[in-house]
Amino acid sequence: MRPSSKRTTVAALRTTLGLSVEQFAELIGKSVSTVKSLETPGRLNLSEDTAVKISDETGISARWLLEGDPDKPMMADSSWGPDSPYYKSLFEHIQATAQAMAKDPDHKRYLRHQKRDAQSLELCSQWFGILAAARKDGKQEVAEYLFGQFIDQMKKRFGYDSARKRDMD
Repeated sequence: MRPSSKRTTVAALRTTLGLSVEQFAELIGKSVSTVKSLETPGRLNLSEDTAVKISDETGISARWLLEGDPDKPMMADSSWGPDSPYYKSLFEHIQATAQAMAKDPDHKRYLRHQKRDAQSLELCSQWFGILAAARKDGKQEVAEYLFGQFIDQMKKRFGYDSARKRDMD
């Protein structure tokens, strides 16, 4: 399959995987016309939900997809380790595992939650690094203030699960 001349992250990913538009559409549960629109710059913006679905099905980083720069190196989602490069072999591994587990949906759900927990822990470790650097510069209070503003914005956008917080205590 020849590389796509279209320059979106979705087009770059699909051609790297060697999938037709029809195969990719089926994989992510979207129509062929939607995939074609996602692959045409300026036609249809990639939604966060669709980026997460593509990430779940392929192992690519949703962040890489949403950043929208197909010239940047493809990155695997953070459950495979921080800054892990993405290869077609990872996709093939994920697909083989999904086929093997298709008979056990509870196990797949468990793995999806485990993956998300690993991503959350990676984010937290980045926050600690930022706070440590701010402390060295004598700006810890400023960093804490900015984190507080960011957290308030996230709560407004996504809500807040206080029961889940207690589970982590």
